[in-house]
Amino acid sequence: MALATAIQLDGTAVTIKSIVPKISNARAQKLGTIIDKTSAKYDVKPDILVAIIAQESAFRQGAVNCRVKADYVKRISVVSCDLGVSQINFETWGKVLKLNPCRLRSDDAYGIDAAARILARVKRANPDDPIWWSKYHDSREIHRNKYENLVFSRLDKANIVLALVAE
Repeated sequence: MALATAIQLDGTAVTIKSIVPKISNARAQKLGTIIDKTSAKYDVKPDILVAIIAQESAFRQGAVNCRVKADYVKRISVVSCDLGVSQINFETWGKVLKLNPCRLRSDDAYGIDAAARILARVKRANPDDPIWWSKYHDSREIHRNKYENLVFSRLDKANIVLALVAE
């Protein structure tokens, strides 16, 4: 009988696991490695990426969140969809970044890379804003403040709030 080997978590995987305890150790380690590489590539702190992905999808692979509208005769139409582990809004970012919607849903590394590219753009556009990352979801002030609070609540679990604000 083979014995299962426990996966030891390190680095970003520990942060992921502290924010989303239900995630498996293997998935936390895999995603932590992807996030570390991607964060370095785009000069975005891994903690920011972890907190945003935790808020967006709780690291659920293939996550889809669509907004719909109904007209007066009860016809429903899709307005926009957020796709994948990073919940990339395809209508907003798909053409700008030349993204593949199927890959956003199925490929964690691809979705995390897209999120980091978006964050790098937001960071460059807001160099004097210490919480520039809060514009990831929506740059409108009313939505931004709500999002900031949601992400901060995720970060509190990992004791990394002050490090993000000081960036």
